[in-house]
Amino acid sequence: MPMSGEARGLTPLNDLRARLTPGSLCFCLADRAQTQALRRDLPGEGRVWLSWRQREALLGAWRPAAQERYHSVAGRDAPSVADWLAPRFRHWQEGPDGVSRLMDDPEGLARMLRRCHLEPLAGRSISLFSNGEAARACLAAALAQRPSMLVLEDLAEGLDADGRGLLLEVAEDAAREGMAVLVLASRPGLLPWSEAVGILAAPSRPPHYLGTEIFSCRGLDLDAGAAPLLRGLDWTLRGGEAWWLQGVNGAGKSTLLAYLSGEHPQAWAQSWRLMGRERGHWTPIPKLKEQVAWVSPELAAAAHVPMLSLLERALASPAHLLLLDEPLRGLDNAQLAAWEDRLGQAVGMERAVVFITHAPEEAPLWLNRVLRLSANAGWTAA
Repeated sequence: MPMSGEARGLTPLNDLRARLTPGSLCFCLADRAQTQALRRDLPGEGRVWLSWRQREALLGAWRPAAQERYHSVAGRDAPSVADWLAPRFRHWQEGPDGVSRLMDDPEGLARMLRRCHLEPLAGRSISLFSNGEAARACLAAALAQRPSMLVLEDLAEGLDADGRGLLLEVAEDAAREGMAVLVLASRPGLLPWSEAVGILAAPSRPPHYLGTEIFSCRGLDLDAGAAPLLRGLDWTLRGGEAWWLQGVNGAGKSTLLAYLSGEHPQAWAQSWRLMGRERGHWTPIPKLKEQVAWVSPELAAAAHVPMLSLLERALASPAHLLLLDEPLRGLDNAQLAAWEDRLGQAVGMERAVVFITHAPEEAPLWLNRVLRLSANAGWTAA
C-alpha cells in the first residue's frame, strides 16, 4: 500500500463505486452536495459512516454547558472512555445450562484501546477529552461494529499532526483487514496526510499598526485537574494584533480561551487586565462578555446554533477581544475564502483576535503573531 500522499493519489468520484471493494483504501475530495449523493448511492448494508460531526456530538453530549468542562464537578456523570466503549464489546454466549447470556469481552476492549492509542486514557472522563482524543474514541466505536465499509468524512478537521497520522494508520490497518475504506475530505487540507501544525515561526506579515492594550497577564498558570497545562505565561494583546494560538491537541489552547473569556474558574484566582482595568472590575461575567466574544464548535453545539451564526454575532458585537477556536470548521473552499476575508476585516486598532487552527495551509494571511503552547506546559511567543 503506498505510503506517501503523492503516491496515494485521489480517487475520482466517477470511479469510486468500482474501486471501493473489500480491502481497498480510497481517498476522495467531495463537496457537501457530492458527499450527500455518496451517502445515498453507496451501499448502506454493513456500512459505518463517521464524520467530525459525530465527534462533536460525543463531546457535546457530556458537556451540557461549555463552562462546566472546567469546574471540579465537570463530567461527574460522564463515563470513562473504557466504560463508554465496553457495551460494544459484549456478545451472547451459551452457558453449560444451555442458556445464552450477554458476556463482556475485556480482551477485545483492551485490544481496541491499544489500537486507537487510548490505553493511557482508558480511565479518563470523556468530558475532558480533546478533539483528537474524541476522534480516537469514535474510531474505536466504529471499528467495534466490524463494518464491511468504513467511511471517514472530514475526520481530520481539528486534528493535529499526531491525530492525522493515527487516522491514516487506522484507515490503512482497516483496509488490510479486508474492509473497504473511504476517506472523504471537503478540502485538500483535510486529507489525513496533509501537513498539520508543527513548530512554526511567526507569520512574515507584521501588524500594520498597534492600538491600545486589550488584555495582559503575567505569570499565568493553568491546570487540568492535577496536570499542569501552562506555566508562567506573560502575554499582552494589543489592538491590531491577530494571534495564531498553536499547540497539539490537549496542549491547553481551548482552556486558555476559556480563561480569557472568564468561563474558566482559574481566571478569577489570578491577576489580569482587560482594557486597562484589573480583573475585579469585570464581575459579574455578563459585564466581561460585553468585551470578549468567544466562538467555538463546543459553544455552537451547546447553544444548538450553526457556527456561522455565532461568528455573525461576534463580528456584530462591540467586543474588543475576539476568541476564535477553529471558527471555520466544516466550510468548503469558497466559504472558507469568504469568511477568512470577513474575519480579517475585524482586526483593527481597537480589536485583537486570537485564532486557533491546526491546518497551516488554511491559516489566514492576516494572522500576524504566534503563541505556541508546548506539551510540557511551556510556551513561546513571536
